[in-house]
Amino acid sequence: MPSVRLLTVAAAAVAITACNCGTSMNTDAGTGGGSATGGGSANSSAITSAGGTKGASQSNQNFGNGIATALDASGNAAIAFNSFDQNGDDNYDDSVILFTTWDATAKAYKTPVTAATGLGDTRKLGLQLAIDGSNVAIAYAKDDATSHVRTIWLATSSNGGASFTSTQISLSTAVSVYGWSAMTMKAGIIFLAWNEDGKVMYRTGAITALATWTAAVAVPMPGTLTTTTGGRLSMALDSNGVPGIVFGLDDNNKLTLTYWKPGMLASTTIFATTTQNDSWGVVLGFAGTSPRVAFYAGYGATPQEAVSVTSSTDGTTWTAPVYVPNDGGQAPNERLAMAVSASGKTAISYPVGGGNLTGTQCQTPKLALSSAFGGFTTCSPSTLAYEADYPSMIFETSGKLVLVFQNQSTSVGVAGVLVYREP
Repeated sequence: MPSVRLLTVAAAAVAITACNCGTSMNTDAGTGGGSATGGGSANSSAITSAGGTKGASQSNQNFGNGIATALDASGNAAIAFNSFDQNGDDNYDDSVILFTTWDATAKAYKTPVTAATGLGDTRKLGLQLAIDGSNVAIAYAKDDATSHVRTIWLATSSNGGASFTSTQISLSTAVSVYGWSAMTMKAGIIFLAWNEDGKVMYRTGAITALATWTAAVAVPMPGTLTTTTGGRLSMALDSNGVPGIVFGLDDNNKLTLTYWKPGMLASTTIFATTTQNDSWGVVLGFAGTSPRVAFYAGYGATPQEAVSVTSSTDGTTWTAPVYVPNDGGQAPNERLAMAVSASGKTAISYPVGGGNLTGTQCQTPKLALSSAFGGFTTCSPSTLAYEADYPSMIFETSGKLVLVFQNQSTSVGVAGVLVYREP
């Protein structure tokens, strides 16, 4: 279970604003609670809803506590998100996945379509979205209400997300998967990985022929390490359309971050921590064929409560991790998102997981930006103190950033899945 860290507030009053963080970051023009005011040179830009209707008795935490983004056929950000226990009766048989795309004419997201049902209680395990032309795929975990064996499923669409069909992908009914998955798609071929029984399993095949996919294979581990932590993993495509995967290995309760690409005889170690890690996260992106990794994990250095970044030119040798600056005393949690543009610009977002308000200048969600992969500046696109969590983001074909996040607050903005679109 992730460790819990308390957010302490300094005795002196702190004025929190939005800033442009040295880029074209913009604040929202929405209404809601909070006492923050806009600052810096940011322009007015709306943070709007991704749509969907939260149940009258549904917990705010259960609407959107898993979000994924991908580019649709028009180069705009499409969104998939979870909605658990919609009637609030603590029975998760009514949990669903919703999917929506951007309406460029109306400049709003369309009414979400139900992509999958019957998820069970798989909260906080996330989901994955991949799109190639009119083909849409959503990877998700499903929990059997009787046996509680978890399996990995794909909801697929051949009509741009107008309708979906679900198919089980992890074939074992005796071994429960941990639930985390990672997925990409290129030219109609899906690349999918998930944690299962102490291993990372990898499977691939055409979205139009799920029954003829190759058998799942175990990703080769580095050295003598053989057991995954059962936590997050991340996948991305390089500029040649080849997938890479990052995941964590458990080395005597210490975290070893690991990288693998199909064709590699063994995974390579990115970074090994020196302390026990109860709460960690990792995300992968590519600049051309060079992998970039952002991760959150304490590893015996100061400050531990920060996101770190590392990169490689060959996937074998990795740079020493460098901290991404926090916004004052506010520290992240493990639910990271990262996007890399075609020009190499990098964006990282995370929820606030602890710390204090000493030196804090910006609201939430936090957004760190870099024109390359260093010299990050951290602030927020918002002037409102959203209860932001579960971020996902992507650079659209236009080069503009889209950041999607869950807002759990009913007093600040609208509770639900919100979207910041860079003007």
